[in-house]
Amino acid sequence: MANVIRHKRGTSNPVAGDFSQTAELLVNTTDGGLFTKTDGGSVVEIGGGDLNVDSVNFAGNGDSFITSTGVDSWTYRAEFYIGSQEATPYDIAFKADGTKMYVIGASGDDVNEYDLTTAWDITTASYLQNFSISAQELTPTGLFFKPDGTKMYICGSTGDDVNEYTLSTAWDVTTASYVQNFSVSAQETAPNAVAFKSDGTRMYITGSNSDSIHEYTLSTGWDISTASFNQTLSISAYSATPHGLDFSDDGTEVYVVGSGYNRIVKYTLSTAWDISTATFADYLSISLLGDHYVNSISGIKVKASVNRAYVCDYGVDRVFELTTNTPATEFDGTRFIVASDAHFREDVIVYSNLRVDDEIFCRQNATIDGTVTIRGALDLADSDTLRFGSSDDWKLFYNGSTNTANVELEAAAVSLNVTDNGTDLLTLTKGTGVVALTATPTVNGSDVWHAGNDGSGSGLDADTLDGQEGSYYAPLASPTFTGTPAAPTASAGTNTTQLATTAFVQGALTNVALTNTAQSFTAQQTFAELKETTYSLTGTDIDPANGSIQTKTVAANTTFTESLEAGQTVVLLLNAGASYTITWPTLTWVTSDGNSAPTLTANDAFVFWKVSTTLYGAYVGSYA
Repeated sequence: MANVIRHKRGTSNPVAGDFSQTAELLVNTTDGGLFTKTDGGSVVEIGGGDLNVDSVNFAGNGDSFITSTGVDSWTYRAEFYIGSQEATPYDIAFKADGTKMYVIGASGDDVNEYDLTTAWDITTASYLQNFSISAQELTPTGLFFKPDGTKMYICGSTGDDVNEYTLSTAWDVTTASYVQNFSVSAQETAPNAVAFKSDGTRMYITGSNSDSIHEYTLSTGWDISTASFNQTLSISAYSATPHGLDFSDDGTEVYVVGSGYNRIVKYTLSTAWDISTATFADYLSISLLGDHYVNSISGIKVKASVNRAYVCDYGVDRVFELTTNTPATEFDGTRFIVASDAHFREDVIVYSNLRVDDEIFCRQNATIDGTVTIRGALDLADSDTLRFGSSDDWKLFYNGSTNTANVELEAAAVSLNVTDNGTDLLTLTKGTGVVALTATPTVNGSDVWHAGNDGSGSGLDADTLDGQEGSYYAPLASPTFTGTPAAPTASAGTNTTQLATTAFVQGALTNVALTNTAQSFTAQQTFAELKETTYSLTGTDIDPANGSIQTKTVAANTTFTESLEAGQTVVLLLNAGASYTITWPTLTWVTSDGNSAPTLTANDAFVFWKVSTTLYGAYVGSYA
């Protein structure tokens, strides 16, 4: 068995019943007396007062005070009272991610569901809802969920069977509906626990009538109607009246709890999920968990990935959480003093003060409730953590994989201050995102901008652009330019809000030269310098593809059509229009007297243009 230093609270010296194993060390917290129990069961005092050693090396490889990594090293961590919902709890289960806990028992004949705000931490549990299974089982003792939460299985000693339920919403017991049952009475008439292989093709039952584990094969995974008995493993040598059963995720370990010996027993399977290959590994006898004497443990769940195990006790109506990676050394005496180096390659917990006169090496976690005095160096391995405050208010750790040092604030009201002889230089406050600086920060001797030194004339880069103050530049709204500002020249025919440069205007005037308000002009005066050939329109369709200047002489009543697209413009010179009826395409006339067609003369000039899908027309005037 492992050698563990524990404390015994109170004024009396420990007796044999206070020890959970031989060679365990108990410290009387009143006078610091150190006691152990021999193989013969006698209690021996081996020292009193402070525990003082010249040096100590807890390497986990056979040196003194070593805690084994087996079940016998598991220790109490926390508890949760469930008596308000179930006074006789028999089994527990958890959601795959640890954010829900389920308890079943014989008092309520129901499954109780709890939410955990912190995964796998039962101290954060709160009751949510329940589901009655009394129609199928009046003494429910075992509970199991399919890993995806869509199936639930319950066994009990009233029906001596396993009942299967389907959950329409995964992990929500209120959505459960009964499907079918499977009798196990041929093997066990008092079934207390049920478990399944991870793919649902094997089922396991244990009970207090046979003190055995029974294995069944399911031809269709998770469908108990396809189950057939396979084999039995007797566990009576170590587990009397078994009440709980759980397999490791890979099926190479199985854990059993029972009220007969009141212990957790571990078996290893050389062939995964085959109980015929199981051999006894070790066990942990339980009599005291926290402040509770327990003798009716039932139900077990082991979660190796978070180093936790869970059992319930129907005598005290509680779920207990155990730590499965127990510290190498746990001391709760008056003081723990090491005169030279202290080496801890596993966890160390000291409930009093720790003083190391030279270097301390912690390769796992160190928890010290009192004052830590280190007169040498504190050496932490990668990702090891220094935690501060009663609730890990803040912690300091180094991540070797990213080569970063991390300060993590846990409590909402915690701030981290950097001071210089009592003067605050930097304050970081959790939750507010606030960084408070009491003086103007500098980088390479230059001030850094902040709200306190903002404003024109400060000379900081945040208030200038290319060394100029804001008044040097024109505002965005209605700017006034001086000098000769330049802008990009739009392409010919552009009809947007883009600025028109002098080059754009000159090009437009070159293509179309019209007088401002003249009602008559000569073709020679107006179009002599045009760069584009005037097109003589033979049909009646005004199409820009024929050119931007088109002429048409009518000899009868004429109806015009158009083929302009958005942004296109056509100038039309119409001859003899006054002698006939002219019908224009649908358009909006831009005239001084409103939207009306102009009165024609012998020779008239028009401009047509299209904006989006609307055609506009303007009468320029008559020409000779």
